[in-house]
Amino acid sequence: MKEGRTVAFKQLTDAPLMYAADNFLTVDECSSLLRLSEALGYNSIAGDLECLDFSTERCDDCLSKGKVLADDVEFLTLLCRRQAALVGSGEVTHSKPHVRISFSPDAHSECTPVVGQITFPMHLDVYRENAYVTFLVYLSSLLPCQGGHTLFPLALRRGLGDASILKEMKLPAGSVYEVIHTMVQEHRYGLDHLNAGPDAKPPQFLNELAETLARDAAAVKNEGGGKGTSDDSHLFWAADGLGLAVSPRQGSCVCFFTRRPDGLIDPHAWHGVSAMAYNAPPRSLLQLWGQVPSQNLLRRANRSTTPETRPTSFCRTHAWLRSTIAGNASFNVDQQLFDDDTAQRKRCGCQDCVSWRGGSQEG
Repeated sequence: MKEGRTVAFKQLTDAPLMYAADNFLTVDECSSLLRLSEALGYNSIAGDLECLDFSTERCDDCLSKGKVLADDVEFLTLLCRRQAALVGSGEVTHSKPHVRISFSPDAHSECTPVVGQITFPMHLDVYRENAYVTFLVYLSSLLPCQGGHTLFPLALRRGLGDASILKEMKLPAGSVYEVIHTMVQEHRYGLDHLNAGPDAKPPQFLNELAETLARDAAAVKNEGGGKGTSDDSHLFWAADGLGLAVSPRQGSCVCFFTRRPDGLIDPHAWHGVSAMAYNAPPRSLLQLWGQVPSQNLLRRANRSTTPETRPTSFCRTHAWLRSTIAGNASFNVDQQLFDDDTAQRKRCGCQDCVSWRGGSQEG
């Protein structure tokens, strides 16, 4: 980001807790990340989707071999520091964020799914290194009619959506509300990164909700995917406040928490990706996962497993965004998580709020 650049995050939903920001990255910064990923190379993981998982250590190795540019590696490191600052984790995670850049080639095959279908399965971000927060940063743009939306069929719109909607939706096994909570209790998270057994598949009702959301979002006649804009036309809400579809807009960011402040998995955080139109350009996406500290890893590294690093206490302090300054950029967060700002500051463990409390950890 440019010197003095200010980015505004606004809270979109309460369940899951989700935020969005326009112009999170500049066009040049998007190009830097794409250049880095193209130099390191992609791997195919599902259908036409290709991805690159990498760490700053891998980038440093490639840098020493002359495969990547120093400025691109430096920016990736800076981006990870900004993510840590936004959740107030600092060094407490004892681990670096996990980084992935996904690339969906332009649709050219006659077997390509049509817009309105799901091309990347519905899932919860749970298996990815104890993830509790995900930052999705779009490195390229698509028009809504071209598909490629990130779909959150169970997201409840802030101020409009209500959990009673899910309680009124009946299934043979009970209400949708009961079913999604039971799935979490049974550790059924959809796309299982560890195996592809039958329990890894999302239930049919969830796919149907997502496909309806994808079709409706693609039918919107606007230019919401255009880069450099700062309105909300790339965000499509279902009429009843249940369901959000995000159209790729270059430089924009969506952040959502798979775990709630009480440390429990939020069953509203299911998401997937809709298919792209045959004439759509490539879809490129940066993903940053924040991690709950692994207690076993901390012990093996002879590091303290203090209450602050345990999942429940950790999420109580870090499972929400806060305004901060990091890497020569300012981030303003518009939200209403608690009754007032004082209550929020009393629960926050970041250095700014600790200083505000006069250095005291009480509250």
